[in-house]
Amino acid sequence: MLRAGTWGFGVSVIVSLTPAVAMPDPGAGDFADAIGVNTHICALSTAYGDLPEVLRALAYLGTRHVRDNPPANASPQRYRALEQAGIGLELVARSGEEPDLWLYEQLAGGLDGVEGPNEVNAHPDSLAYRGLSGFPAALLLQSNLYGEVKADRKLHGVPVAMFSAVYHGPTDLPPYAGATGKADVANAHAYSSGPASPPDVYLAEDIGRWAAAVPDAPVLLTEFGYFTWPQAPGDAGVDEQIQAEWTVDALADNFFLYHVSRQYIYELVDQRHDDGAPNKEHHFGLFTASWQPKLAAVAIHNLNTLLGHASAVASSGAAVSGLPPTAHAGLLKTPKGSLFLLLWNEALPTRTRQPAEALSASVEVKFPDSAGTIQVYDPLRPAAPVQTFNNAKQAVISLSDDLLVIMWRKQ
Repeated sequence: MLRAGTWGFGVSVIVSLTPAVAMPDPGAGDFADAIGVNTHICALSTAYGDLPEVLRALAYLGTRHVRDNPPANASPQRYRALEQAGIGLELVARSGEEPDLWLYEQLAGGLDGVEGPNEVNAHPDSLAYRGLSGFPAALLLQSNLYGEVKADRKLHGVPVAMFSAVYHGPTDLPPYAGATGKADVANAHAYSSGPASPPDVYLAEDIGRWAAAVPDAPVLLTEFGYFTWPQAPGDAGVDEQIQAEWTVDALADNFFLYHVSRQYIYELVDQRHDDGAPNKEHHFGLFTASWQPKLAAVAIHNLNTLLGHASAVASSGAAVSGLPPTAHAGLLKTPKGSLFLLLWNEALPTRTRQPAEALSASVEVKFPDSAGTIQVYDPLRPAAPVQTFNNAKQAVISLSDDLLVIMWRKQ
């Protein structure tokens, strides 16, 4: 289920101060558990048709939550396979159709939540429902979905998220006032528009815009990601290296800076190989259409393996100095007392790949007043530490464009 929380921009989670670390909200919860991924489990003619590969990929990532948009012929059995593997489901209502209560009831034991229809204004004819179209149709469907879920004895405790929308400009914002009281959770999509941009360029504005639809409620970021087609028109695509760097930066931004309750990367796998003209929609995956992990998948695997069930903490005596103004830090703690300090710098490189050396900064980290082992990990590199300091309580770290994880534990 969603963790409770309040919305904020850097109130207690931005850690770009010198010398002391401003600790994240202690209600921020388990870092790995806040990460999910979009799937299309019942798209049988795509790579998702191979359900064993889907399950293997999710296990490799260490991801325990998926978001899916079931088609009319959705098979409960395929979703039950996810539930049996310990995967929670966020299910999207079908656009223009009556709520799928029958499906939700069969999967109630594994539901993280349900949400209104997807991107209701993506196209002029995106949504029609009960004689209405556009936003009026979306508002009516949202109201019916919420009422039916809350009235159902099996589902009444399941969180209902707002429908999602696409931002085309200030004249095309949904009239959310008509949906007051019809959602428990806000629902945001965030994508770089135009040339591909680092996540700090657009995340705050995109998340904040959709968070305002359900004031004082948890926020789901149900879609964000980058597609790996560097030659795409308009410089919108990236290579696998930049997809990996910016994806892990976004994971940290969303968790520590923006208090997102759960974030769903778009998407698990490239649905199919290009046939003829390339299509960006075929390249958002963390895995190729042949189920080979891209570097972003490797980085998430390394990050989740390293962090385990580490959760945000309010204070621990850790401190950072020398952090550039474009960089941030966040602190996690394991049940056994080990600390993980995440450092990431969102100064360019852009997709033009300026040398990382130009971005390097020397950052000093200090841990509590007892010596321990300090190990520095880069999730984009093999799982072994890139630096180790024994019998130490402080160290100087070179921070460039890769997110770093500094682990401290008592000796």
